[in-house]
Amino acid sequence: MKPHNLLGTLKESGYHSSICTTYSVDGAFYEGAIQRRLRTQNCLNNILIADASMLGEALRCLPRSFQMAGRRYAVVPAHVQGCFHPKVLLRLGTNRARLQIMSANATTAGWCRNLEVHSDLLWEEGADDPDNETHRQLIRKAYDYLLHWLEPLAGDVIAAKLRVYMTQARWLFDIDPNPGPVSLADGTAVDLLLERGDGTGSGILNQLVACVSGDHIRRIVVASPYWDTGASALLDLQDAFDGIPLVIAVNPNSSEFPQGVDLSKRPISFATDKVLLDDRFAHAKLFVLEGDAADHVVSGSANASRAALGSLNGIRARNAEATVYRRLPRGTVLPSLGLSLAQKVEQSVLRKPNPPSYINGAQRLAAGTVELDGSLITWWPPSGVSARGATMLAPLGEFAVRAKGNGQGAVDLPKPPDLPLIVRFRLADGRETVPVIVHDYDLLHANSITSYGSMTLKVRRYERGDIDLIDLAAEADSLFALPDRPFGLGGGGDRDHKEPDHEFEFEDEAAFRKATELPRSPGRFGPVGTEDVVHALMSRITMGFHLGMVNPAAERERERLENEDDDAGENEDDLPPPDDDSPKPSPPKSDNQNLPDGVFTPKQVARRRRHVIRMMKVADADLDKRGRDPSLIVEDVPAKAAFVISVLNMASRLQHCLPDGSRAVLMPLLPDGNDRDNCVLVVSVSCRPPTDLAPREGYFGQPAGSGLMSTIVWLVDIISFDRGT
Repeated sequence: MKPHNLLGTLKESGYHSSICTTYSVDGAFYEGAIQRRLRTQNCLNNILIADASMLGEALRCLPRSFQMAGRRYAVVPAHVQGCFHPKVLLRLGTNRARLQIMSANATTAGWCRNLEVHSDLLWEEGADDPDNETHRQLIRKAYDYLLHWLEPLAGDVIAAKLRVYMTQARWLFDIDPNPGPVSLADGTAVDLLLERGDGTGSGILNQLVACVSGDHIRRIVVASPYWDTGASALLDLQDAFDGIPLVIAVNPNSSEFPQGVDLSKRPISFATDKVLLDDRFAHAKLFVLEGDAADHVVSGSANASRAALGSLNGIRARNAEATVYRRLPRGTVLPSLGLSLAQKVEQSVLRKPNPPSYINGAQRLAAGTVELDGSLITWWPPSGVSARGATMLAPLGEFAVRAKGNGQGAVDLPKPPDLPLIVRFRLADGRETVPVIVHDYDLLHANSITSYGSMTLKVRRYERGDIDLIDLAAEADSLFALPDRPFGLGGGGDRDHKEPDHEFEFEDEAAFRKATELPRSPGRFGPVGTEDVVHALMSRITMGFHLGMVNPAAERERERLENEDDDAGENEDDLPPPDDDSPKPSPPKSDNQNLPDGVFTPKQVARRRRHVIRMMKVADADLDKRGRDPSLIVEDVPAKAAFVISVLNMASRLQHCLPDGSRAVLMPLLPDGNDRDNCVLVVSVSCRPPTDLAPREGYFGQPAGSGLMSTIVWLVDIISFDRGT
């Protein structure tokens, strides 16, 4: 319980995802302190899990404290019989992880003011630490525990975040969680004692008894801010070890120990220490069992209550809790915490406890899951709740819920709403749910992977049919100018890494050509197979943790600008400025004209042609760079080349309607009498990178920088992309 800067532990890169759990909810602190520091270190794929009742109360009383909820990070209300009480911060990276289990809620008091205790576990691929793999087992155990509240959730948002773990933290699934305490290299032992609060499994008290089996316990020391009526769990703990002496570590000026509990017939005493007499509130939860062979310690979220620990006589715990068990050398724990407990305290001087401040969630009606797509609200009600006859209550008004056949509800808003959006539902029988944050899938996805937010939003619009491949080609710099070496992998930007296999591969030349053949049916925005090509290309971008990501300094600068309400940074065509992430209607296609959909002015046609030509130059530069440097990756080249060919097919085939009724293509395949210089053939063979690079010998005898079309022909001929053949 020595002073420790929890916020300082967030100043570490190499993690792309985080899961933070809390009982008390302070949206402003999580966003302004925890979330902001995570994002500064490029940890963007973040989830906050909070007790459903406490979260509902925070949303009701302080809705404006969740400014970025639902668009920068996801918020999950957790429902248990009692309280969702674990305090966990799990960070995952491509080859490293950090697990912190603590007594501190994700609040200003917990992280900055209170006297708290926390445990820290690190894992890094290839580290010299002899306990490295043990730490990975424990991290997997914690992940499986948190997955209990994430995996069953309906909707697309959490499912998408879980897919990031599957693809970007594959090491997590190559090992099984430890079934019990595991020995460390120094002879000590460690385990996680976890409780889900659902009446299943063995309670923490039962798990602790099993952990110390075989050692004779001489004394127990307990520090807990809160207790149950009659101190029942404390007495259970003493009885489990044959009534041995027990010391309660307290600050008599702030103790919440219940009054009226007669301990005179038991060997139980109270003691304090200089550390505990600090002005800070002692919120640490600590159980120290001093044995003949070792000290046994449990710390984390669990108070000395039956709701947290359960009992040996069959009383089940009602809370969800997360604690760490440590078996350490005899007589070392209290000195390491700075505790001597030499100053005795009489029970009669303890102050009268305050009334319990927790909120019982059993009587609150859960809201389920709510997601936003443009102006469409989709609602997945909780089990046993019907959407029929329900009404959605939102700041912008009340809206009837349209029941869907699969049990879902839908609400059609008149326009895309401002975010954050917090809603409640009034059921047909008059009952109302607790408030819930609406998740915007597009914005969460754009803000959760890399800084290619504009590109990912455009792909979503492409999937809905709102834009075509030419619009995607306008993002050539994002699609092709990706860094080739990763950073933040725990060891440095040039660290060796292995690119994982991806599901999108071309088996042979025929498969490659099939993915880029011409349209076969009217109304499609691109060639048959284009959707697969786009998904493959975008998956390469979202796998940026393997291929490389934007410079972290640039991320920090962007965050600084956002916090100053500056419009610079990400204010691109389809990504609103950072201080207003809410979806906005796309601007009309015309240049100061209102033309029907599908009708383009000559100026727009020329602009789209420039986009295609620019894409070809950027793509050529990308291939040229790989031809010059054998150390650069080539796994993403098939998807990129297929995308280029698909765009060229479309540019040469799609008829653009002009205001006068005539039609035009962007770039004919072959020269014609009107415009010989802007056909696909001429532009392709004359295409050069937008840099002044001297021609040099490339691979397979091909001259580097010899033009996009010749490069793609070479690419098809060696479709395996194995430079060793």
